Amino acid sequence: MSFCNPRTQAGTAMGRAVKGVVTRKRKGVVFARWTTRGKRHEVQLGRETDRQAVQMELSRLHARLAADPDYGPRHTNELILAELCEAFLREKPYAPGEHTKYKSALVRLLSDTERASLACSEFGPRALADYRDELCRLRDSDGELVYSRSYVGKVLRIIRTVYKWGAETERIEAECWHCLESVRGPRADQGKAPRGRKTIPGERLASLIAELPEGAGRLALALRWTGARPSELYGLRLCDLDRSNPQSWLLRLSKHKTVNSGGGDRVVVFGPQAQRAIRVELGEREYQFAPEPCRNGAAGRGVYCGSSLGWAFRRACDRLGCERYGPYALRHTRLEEVRRLHGPEAAQAVGGHKRIHTTEIYAPVSLGRAVSAAEGSG
Repeated sequence: MSFCNPRTQAGTAMGRAVKGVVTRKRKGVVFARWTTRGKRHEVQLGRETDRQAVQMELSRLHARLAADPDYGPRHTNELILAELCEAFLREKPYAPGEHTKYKSALVRLLSDTERASLACSEFGPRALADYRDELCRLRDSDGELVYSRSYVGKVLRIIRTVYKWGAETERIEAECWHCLESVRGPRADQGKAPRGRKTIPGERLASLIAELPEGAGRLALALRWTGARPSELYGLRLCDLDRSNPQSWLLRLSKHKTVNSGGGDRVVVFGPQAQRAIRVELGEREYQFAPEPCRNGAAGRGVYCGSSLGWAFRRACDRLGCERYGPYALRHTRLEEVRRLHGPEAAQAVGGHKRIHTTEIYAPVSLGRAVSAAEGSG
């Protein structure tokens, strides 16, 4: 079947319509043109001399239009999903220390090459809902669900954040971002069961801190009494502390986890117990919690990170033969203790939470209080 009539070959710019598709030839190249919803589209089929390739491309186009009558190729200036995510990671419009969280979520999203090559407008609510269900169903080699409901919800928020940033910087249409807002989070029965936030019993706490290396042990002591996030104290130096009040040293952080969500400046208070973790004899700009030198004599990286501190905790727990705890268990222990002794507002201030609802997650209300209330007035 000829895709151009003899008059086209003679130089007349005319073709013949096949199911709404009209072929045209310009400078030895064959194009297909059609109209959907009042918008004209045109794609290149191939060179005039390669008739077989042109016919194959035309057949594919007909099949695509038969399956989706509203199909139209994306504009050349429209970003694909991979380009938008790469630009987002390159610009880093998020709080420091969150690069790993955003990168791991977006790398997992772009691991499917077909999904990564979609135009941003094509990755809409239905595609995001399918990806949500895909994460909730994913299982490991043992048949166990991989991701929890809370993590899948976090991934959805990250994707919406990327689209919101793309609309803000005028890389994509704002409608693309608004459409994704309609996708609900995972249901309660989706994903693996949530892991409870651990607290360390008092009899185990002292032995665990003593089992850690010197730098990690002092960092753990500071976390235990300040309730700070581990990332807030990794690079602590003596010059960062306001020691004008001997009873309470202040660490003011302008860059922290909630700075972009209106959290303001974060202040970590070092009371007398937490001050025991600080070595005042060190230089003003020396790192307080430096790792021990490696076995081969190397100086190491200079400061702990989430991975190295986590491994220090796991090895210490294995040596003690007890349940494994992570650095965040010290924060949870302190927040629960402050809530019990001083109330939820004090726990919110110590934890640096913008909303008290978040504090309820880290330091839940004790069942004993409900029992006491029922016995007293119920």
